[in-house]
Amino acid sequence: MEGRYVEWNWSPRHSTIVFFTFFTAFAPLAGHTTSSPTRQICSKERTVSTFNVLGYWKNNERHRMLDIRCLSWYHWGMDLYHICNRGVDKREVFLDDGDRTRFVHDLYVMNDVHSVPNHGRHELGNISDAGHEREPLVHLYAWCLMPNHYHLLLSPVDDEPANLSLFAQKVGMGYSKFFNKKYKRSGALWQGKHKKVHIQRDAHFLYIPFYIHLNPLDLSIPEWRHGRVKDVDKALEQLSGYRWSSFLDYTGVKNFPSLIDKPLLTDMLGSRKKQSKIIADIIGDGILANSSWALEM
Repeated sequence: MEGRYVEWNWSPRHSTIVFFTFFTAFAPLAGHTTSSPTRQICSKERTVSTFNVLGYWKNNERHRMLDIRCLSWYHWGMDLYHICNRGVDKREVFLDDGDRTRFVHDLYVMNDVHSVPNHGRHELGNISDAGHEREPLVHLYAWCLMPNHYHLLLSPVDDEPANLSLFAQKVGMGYSKFFNKKYKRSGALWQGKHKKVHIQRDAHFLYIPFYIHLNPLDLSIPEWRHGRVKDVDKALEQLSGYRWSSFLDYTGVKNFPSLIDKPLLTDMLGSRKKQSKIIADIIGDGILANSSWALEM
């Protein structure tokens, strides 16, 4: 791929910026880590020592910077994972709003170390518990439902991988049972076990929430993945009108607020205006937008 991709670090103890070249599945993204004890990043209530900015170099010149500032993911002391699953043979698994509502409901109810009783009643926007205090298996930070697949960004409670596996199994099996009964079908619904990617670089962490929230554009403006979107306002309107992701909850619109743990991403994503600018930069830049293909699973 065209361009030179770097990760760099700077410290007030040194007078120069040191560049480290890296090539990974997410090579188009470069994490910029800066230490500055005098600058407040992420929150007005606390001063932190690091922040990150995405960017890349092209033809030995800085070509694009995305001003996404927050704590490095490892400062939160957790393991983050991007998980996804698709319908068998890429078939659609969410056929109507009732299906989507059920899956969202399951993301909440199945996130519990306790077994979940049969539950058939649920209302759009109203997620109820199972009659007891939940003990979550995972912390969910971002999500999106597409016609034939879903994306989740989460971390297992106590960094216990078994918690993540149990959660994904409960959600997958529970929804399959619901779907097969509703549509009078049998057999596997998903293409197999969920796919899981461990977030190990700041660059990946900074980009993944935007990637997840941009997925709905595939339904109406697929050229976003090539950075060819000319009408940014239309793209933002499409995202704002799509209920089946965590995007609205991070832009000040209460959608399914009880589903996600917001503190980790709230400061990074920022205001609606800030998110709109970053989204415009991504969908209007070929290299940044093409990074989305590297995240497809």
